[in-house]
Amino acid sequence: PASAARLLTSPAGRGKEAGFSLIELAIVLVILGLLVGGILVGQSLIRAAEMRSVSTDYNKFSVALRTFQDKYFTLPGDMTNATAFWGGGLASCQNTVGTGTATCNGDGDGYIDYTNGATGTAVDNHYEGLRAWQHLANAGLIESSYTGADTVPGGLIDFAPGINVPDSRIGGRWQILSAPTAIFRPWAPNRNGDFLLLISAVGEQPVFSAQEGWSLDTKLDDSKPYTGLMQDIREEGALQYTPNCATAENTSADYNLSVSGINCAAFIQVLK
Repeated sequence: PASAARLLTSPAGRGKEAGFSLIELAIVLVILGLLVGGILVGQSLIRAAEMRSVSTDYNKFSVALRTFQDKYFTLPGDMTNATAFWGGGLASCQNTVGTGTATCNGDGDGYIDYTNGATGTAVDNHYEGLRAWQHLANAGLIESSYTGADTVPGGLIDFAPGINVPDSRIGGRWQILSAPTAIFRPWAPNRNGDFLLLISAVGEQPVFSAQEGWSLDTKLDDSKPYTGLMQDIREEGALQYTPNCATAENTSADYNLSVSGINCAAFIQVLK
């Protein structure tokens, strides 16, 4: 009996039947709560840093674009004597990746143009929007290097973030073009100027939420989705790529702050 009592009261004897005490369960739950809370806070901090990088990239690219104009008296991509500075001789300005800084000239019409379905020629204005990033990199005004070439011959222009256009930390890509253009325009289609576009890597899909769009627009512009320098992306005409971003489809609209999820993409005009 004495030995049996010792067995029942010993740690080894209780091991198979004893569970966690209430205090132990509470401690485990607190630890799990702290871990989950820490993960969520960490994700919020990472996302906030990613959104801050949008402003940083915009300012960096804007300065590079204007510095290029001051130095070469033309727009990158539209430059008619780019090959005199950096070499040329490419078989096609549409999709030929040159060696080193080899590039193509633009047509000098004052716009950075895109035209889908175009074929490459010796002087090809249809892909100036891709060559623009190559020209900026060749001039030493932005980091990295870009091919300036479409990734797939013919058809729609293929944008490859980090290869022929810069990528973004929020998961999208940057494009550069001038208005007027046949592909993209802000709400006011008669505006002229140079624009940076922040859109997703696959199609013209959104890359940030309406709340994030409002915050970014407030920092850079007027906090309105269809006025000022920063505007929600729309296709020319009645179609809208990001229908949940704004409360309406006119210049009186506000960002739709009651809707969650990733539903906005942006044009941001480069300051003159």
